[in-house]
Amino acid sequence: MLLIVIGTRPEAIKLAPVVDALRRYPGVAFEVCLSGQHQGMLRPFLAPLGLTGASFLTQPPRHPESEQAQQVRLCAGLGHAIERLSPTAVLVHGDTTTALAGALAAHRRGIAVHHVEAGLRTGDPLSPWPEEIHRVMIARMATLHFAPTVRARNQLLREGVRPEMIEVTGNTVVDGLFQTRGLLQNSPQFRQSLEEKYLSPGAGRRLVLATVHRRENWGRPLQNILTALARLVEEENVHLLFPVHSNPAVSLAVRERLGSREGCALLPPLDHRTLVYLLERMDLVMTDSGGMQEEAAALGTPLLVLRRNTERPEGFGVAPMQLGGTNPEELVERARKLLSTGTVRHPFYGYGDGRAAPRIAARLAAWFKLQAAESGAA
Repeated sequence: MLLIVIGTRPEAIKLAPVVDALRRYPGVAFEVCLSGQHQGMLRPFLAPLGLTGASFLTQPPRHPESEQAQQVRLCAGLGHAIERLSPTAVLVHGDTTTALAGALAAHRRGIAVHHVEAGLRTGDPLSPWPEEIHRVMIARMATLHFAPTVRARNQLLREGVRPEMIEVTGNTVVDGLFQTRGLLQNSPQFRQSLEEKYLSPGAGRRLVLATVHRRENWGRPLQNILTALARLVEEENVHLLFPVHSNPAVSLAVRERLGSREGCALLPPLDHRTLVYLLERMDLVMTDSGGMQEEAAALGTPLLVLRRNTERPEGFGVAPMQLGGTNPEELVERARKLLSTGTVRHPFYGYGDGRAAPRIAARLAAWFKLQAAESGAA
């Protein structure tokens, strides 16, 4: 049996296509376990992603909770789930606290770990923090490594991972993007409601979507980003849509700086359908989210990465995408250049072609078949 571990909304969006693909393999039994890392934010988004059968861990978070305390709590909770369900393998995604906790809990019990979105690296252990260290640690424990790109595969090879244990699949976020876009195309009334709610207030202005959530941007970097966004609204005839992350380290600063500013629409976290609709309609996206970087590239939407480095450089020089940093002057200048690129979209599929989940499911099915054969032979 395969235990699929999910802790955050991005993990749910990216693993939902894998769950769907695995349903086509009756020989692979699986359970989906939600760690509760983002329990409040995640719960409303489960049904649209087809994850209503997933179960939350029973151990609730304690507030306030440090990163270390969260890691200990999630390791313990996932360890109990592993002992109760006795899986043959645990599937984790990316670089979250949940992913590391799931990998550690499985590895300590001699359970195989399979890693989706493996091999992403900036080379800087402090950026992103703590995600870069999480990725490296998970790679040391994983058996199968599902690398989204050839660059990620080559990084794993440099770290000593055996080539036969690496599968280049593309990123499942593009699978989810295409599936959601298909649902939108078949829902004209829903699209109309979104246009009236989100786009009509900005009629006649250029539309910019911004999100910020990473720890590395808390404090002064976030203040710099907000200064740049305020200038764009004032100077470039921009209507800003800003889904605000629930963490107080972000939300308090955003609301204080932009809450009363004309041309700024501060929004609650958005469901995936609404987010995809907006991504496709924006003149510019400004974000520190890796998943949105990949989604915007696949849609051809101009994008400015609100970081000083990224583990996803494949689109630079090919897609309408730039690394922005967090200096206000540089951000404004780079945003202006991207806003002037015009309305013709040139999608870039270097992060995925929409078939990552079937590739992952097929490799997992082959692995379980091999395990069963070896067990029978023994």
